[in-house]
Amino acid sequence: GKRRGWIPWVVVAALLGAAIGFEREIHGRPAGLRTNALVCLASALLIILIFYLLVGGRVYCSWVCPVNIITDAAEWLRQRLRITGGAHFSKQTRNWLLLAILVVAGVTGSVAWELINPVSMVFRGLVFGMGLAWGVLVAIFLLDLFIGRRAWCGHLCPVGAFYGLLGRAAVADMNTGDRLEE
Repeated sequence: GKRRGWIPWVVVAALLGAAIGFEREIHGRPAGLRTNALVCLASALLIILIFYLLVGGRVYCSWVCPVNIITDAAEWLRQRLRITGGAHFSKQTRNWLLLAILVVAGVTGSVAWELINPVSMVFRGLVFGMGLAWGVLVAIFLLDLFIGRRAWCGHLCPVGAFYGLLGRAAVADMNTGDRLEE
Protein backbone atom coordinates (compact mmCIF):
# COMPACT_ATOMS: atom_id res chain seq x y z
CA GLY A 1 0.00 0.00 0.00
CA LYS A 2 0.89 3.63 -0.30
CA ARG A 3 2.61 5.26 2.68
CA ARG A 4 1.04 8.46 3.87
CA GLY A 5 2.54 10.83 6.37
CA TRP A 6 0.82 12.29 9.42
CA ILE A 7 1.82 15.89 8.77
CA PRO A 8 -0.89 16.53 6.13
CA TRP A 9 -3.54 15.35 8.60
CA VAL A 10 -2.23 17.70 11.28
CA VAL A 11 -2.30 20.57 8.78
CA VAL A 12 -5.87 19.64 7.79
CA ALA A 13 -6.87 19.59 11.48
CA ALA A 14 -5.36 23.06 12.00
CA LEU A 15 -7.03 24.43 8.85
CA LEU A 16 -10.43 23.02 9.80
CA GLY A 17 -10.02 24.50 13.27
CA ALA A 18 -9.06 27.83 11.72
CA ALA A 19 -12.15 27.72 9.48
CA ILE A 20 -14.38 27.13 12.50
CA GLY A 21 -12.58 29.90 14.34
CA PHE A 22 -12.93 32.28 11.39
CA GLU A 23 -16.68 31.66 11.32
CA ARG A 24 -16.88 32.32 15.06
CA GLU A 25 -14.73 35.43 14.78
CA ILE A 26 -16.81 37.09 12.03
CA HIS A 27 -19.93 36.51 14.13
CA GLY A 28 -18.29 38.10 17.17
CA ARG A 29 -18.24 34.94 19.30
CA PRO A 30 -15.45 34.15 21.78
CA ALA A 31 -12.74 31.63 20.90
CA GLY A 32 -11.92 32.72 17.39
CA LEU A 33 -9.49 31.81 14.65
CA ARG A 34 -6.24 31.32 16.61
CA THR A 35 -7.86 29.53 19.54
CA ASN A 36 -9.68 26.99 17.37
CA ALA A 37 -6.67 26.43 15.10
CA LEU A 38 -4.41 25.78 18.11
CA VAL A 39 -6.94 23.53 19.85
CA CYS A 40 -7.35 21.40 16.70
CA LEU A 41 -3.59 21.32 16.11
CA ALA A 42 -2.89 20.29 19.71
CA SER A 43 -5.65 17.65 19.57
CA ALA A 44 -4.23 16.15 16.38
CA LEU A 45 -0.70 16.07 17.84
CA LEU A 46 -1.99 14.48 21.05
CA ILE A 47 -3.80 11.78 19.06
CA ILE A 48 -0.57 11.07 17.14
CA LEU A 49 1.47 10.92 20.36
CA ILE A 50 -1.05 8.52 21.93
CA PHE A 51 -1.00 6.39 18.76
CA TYR A 52 2.79 6.07 18.89
CA LEU A 53 2.64 5.31 22.61
CA LEU A 54 0.22 2.48 21.84
CA VAL A 55 1.89 0.85 18.83
CA GLY A 56 5.55 1.64 19.44
CA GLY A 57 7.62 4.63 18.54
CA ARG A 58 9.85 3.29 15.76
CA VAL A 59 6.76 2.63 13.63
CA TYR A 60 7.19 6.26 12.57
CA CYS A 61 10.65 5.51 11.23
CA SER A 62 9.61 2.49 9.20
CA TRP A 63 6.26 3.69 7.83
CA VAL A 64 6.04 7.49 7.92
CA CYS A 65 9.48 9.04 7.58
CA PRO A 66 10.14 10.20 3.98
CA VAL A 67 13.92 9.88 4.45
CA ASN A 68 13.35 6.10 4.34
CA ILE A 69 13.17 6.22 0.55
CA ILE A 70 16.68 7.68 0.45
CA THR A 71 18.19 5.31 3.00
CA ASP A 72 16.51 2.31 1.34
CA ALA A 73 17.97 3.38 -2.03
CA ALA A 74 21.42 3.71 -0.46
CA GLU A 75 21.09 0.25 1.10
CA TRP A 76 19.95 -1.24 -2.22
CA LEU A 77 22.90 0.32 -4.06
CA ARG A 78 25.29 -0.65 -1.26
CA GLN A 79 24.26 -4.29 -1.71
CA ARG A 80 24.51 -4.13 -5.51
CA LEU A 81 28.00 -2.58 -5.34
CA ARG A 82 28.96 -5.06 -2.60
CA ILE A 83 30.14 -2.31 -0.28
CA THR A 84 30.97 -3.80 3.09
CA GLY A 85 32.30 -2.46 6.34
CA GLY A 86 32.22 1.18 7.28
CA ALA A 87 32.04 3.28 10.40
CA HIS A 88 30.68 1.84 13.61
CA PHE A 89 28.55 4.15 15.70
CA SER A 90 27.64 3.67 19.34
CA LYS A 91 24.04 2.71 19.96
CA GLN A 92 23.82 5.75 22.23
CA THR A 93 24.99 8.28 19.61
CA ARG A 94 21.48 9.28 18.54
CA ASN A 95 20.37 9.59 22.18
CA TRP A 96 23.28 11.98 22.85
CA LEU A 97 22.35 13.95 19.73
CA LEU A 98 18.73 14.10 20.92
CA LEU A 99 19.86 15.34 24.33
CA ALA A 100 22.12 17.98 22.75
CA ILE A 101 19.28 19.24 20.55
CA LEU A 102 16.88 19.37 23.50
CA VAL A 103 19.45 21.34 25.51
CA VAL A 104 19.97 23.80 22.61
CA ALA A 105 16.20 24.16 22.28
CA GLY A 106 15.81 24.74 26.02
CA VAL A 107 18.63 27.29 26.19
CA THR A 108 17.66 29.23 23.05
CA GLY A 109 13.89 28.86 23.32
CA SER A 110 13.79 27.67 19.70
CA VAL A 111 12.69 24.53 17.95
CA ALA A 112 16.35 23.77 17.20
CA TRP A 113 15.85 20.36 15.61
CA GLU A 114 13.34 21.58 13.06
CA LEU A 115 15.99 23.84 11.53
CA ILE A 116 18.15 20.85 10.53
CA ASN A 117 15.67 17.95 10.49
CA PRO A 118 15.73 16.36 6.99
CA VAL A 119 12.05 15.38 7.29
CA SER A 120 11.06 19.00 7.96
CA MET A 121 13.40 20.15 5.22
CA VAL A 122 11.63 17.92 2.71
CA PHE A 123 8.21 19.27 3.65
CA ARG A 124 9.42 22.90 3.70
CA GLY A 125 11.16 22.24 0.40
CA LEU A 126 7.97 20.99 -1.19
CA VAL A 127 6.26 24.23 -0.19
CA PHE A 128 9.05 26.80 -0.58
CA GLY A 129 11.57 25.10 -2.89
CA MET A 130 14.16 22.52 -1.98
CA GLY A 131 17.37 24.60 -1.83
CA LEU A 132 19.62 23.30 0.98
CA ALA A 133 17.34 20.30 1.53
CA TRP A 134 18.73 18.62 -1.61
CA GLY A 135 22.25 18.84 -0.16
CA VAL A 136 21.16 17.34 3.16
CA LEU A 137 19.31 14.48 1.45
CA VAL A 138 22.30 13.76 -0.81
CA ALA A 139 24.58 13.82 2.26
CA ILE A 140 22.34 11.27 4.03
CA PHE A 141 22.37 9.07 0.92
CA LEU A 142 26.19 9.23 0.68
CA LEU A 143 26.54 8.65 4.43
CA ASP A 144 24.46 5.47 4.24
CA LEU A 145 26.10 4.33 1.01
CA PHE A 146 29.79 4.84 1.77
CA ILE A 147 30.32 5.57 5.46
CA GLY A 148 28.04 3.21 7.37
CA ARG A 149 25.17 0.84 6.74
CA ARG A 150 21.91 2.43 7.93
CA ALA A 151 24.05 5.12 9.59
CA TRP A 152 21.41 7.86 9.58
CA CYS A 153 18.28 5.97 10.61
CA GLY A 154 19.95 3.37 12.77
CA HIS A 155 22.55 5.46 14.58
CA LEU A 156 22.26 9.23 14.16
CA CYS A 157 18.68 10.43 13.69
CA PRO A 158 17.45 12.20 16.86
CA VAL A 159 13.82 11.84 15.72
CA GLY A 160 14.35 8.07 15.64
CA ALA A 161 15.87 8.32 19.12
CA PHE A 162 12.81 10.21 20.38
CA TYR A 163 10.38 7.70 18.92
CA GLY A 164 12.56 4.83 20.11
CA LEU A 165 12.39 6.17 23.68
CA LEU A 166 8.67 6.75 23.28
CA GLY A 167 8.32 3.17 22.03
CA ARG A 168 9.80 1.80 25.25
CA ALA A 169 6.57 2.83 26.96
CA ALA A 170 4.40 1.41 24.17
CA VAL A 171 1.56 -0.94 24.99
CA ALA A 172 2.09 -3.07 21.88
CA ASP A 173 5.48 -4.01 20.46
CA MET A 174 5.45 -3.56 16.70
CA ASN A 175 8.60 -5.29 15.47
CA THR A 176 10.26 -3.50 12.55
CA GLY A 177 12.73 -6.30 11.96
CA ASP A 178 16.47 -5.85 11.91
CA ARG A 179 16.25 -2.86 9.58
CA LEU A 180 16.51 -0.20 12.29
CA GLU A 181 17.99 -2.25 15.08
CA GLU A 182 21.58 -2.18 13.81
